[in-house]
Amino acid sequence: MNSAAKAIHKHYASVRPLSWTGLANTPYQWSIQLFLLLVLLSALATVIETSKTRYDYRQLQVYQQQRGAAELQRGRLLLEQSTLLTQARVVQVAGNQSAMAMPTQKMLVVVTE
Repeated sequence: MNSAAKAIHKHYASVRPLSWTGLANTPYQWSIQLFLLLVLLSALATVIETSKTRYDYRQLQVYQQQRGAAELQRGRLLLEQSTLLTQARVVQVAGNQSAMAMPTQKMLVVVTE
């Protein structure tokens, strides 16, 4: 082996591979465990919030469809109301259903004091 290879071999021989058992024996064991716990909790919270957001968006779409249907129904009802309130329609319904008619000149009586 040449000197460069010996130096590299010597350097890498002192480097130990990272292992979980090695982490458990470090002075920072509690901070590493706390960090991993926080990462897992953050991931879980992200999944939960994403699920809630998707549910709320679906509900919003349902409510928007219901609002559109209600606005359409309101427009139909306003059109029907304006049709039913025309004077010709009122006269027609009064004549057909109640046998009412417009009074003639002979039927009119003028009352004065």
